[in-house]
Amino acid sequence: MLGNLIAADGAATLGMIVLNDSYGTGLAKYVTEAFEGAGGEVVAMETYNTGDTSFDSQVSAVLAANPDAIALISTSWTATCRTSASSSRRAR
Repeated sequence: MLGNLIAADGAATLGMIVLNDSYGTGLAKYVTEAFEGAGGEVVAMETYNTGDTSFDSQVSAVLAANPDAIALISTSWTATCRTSASSSRRAR
């Protein structure tokens, strides 16, 4: 499970950017349960919708929480978010 893997990598806090549909929010629930069950704390969870083209507010909110790790819960057809989030992170 992703939450356990992130905890095993040494992260104590986690921020998530999550696709706002049943897949994304459902998976985020399980990641949260696993991560918190391993002793971690989810400090931010922001959602986005399919078709969104700007993710600046979600990325900024998650970065403001200063998590040890960030998980992007997405699908292959929402790959635009990955590019945008990566660009924003590099610009920081």
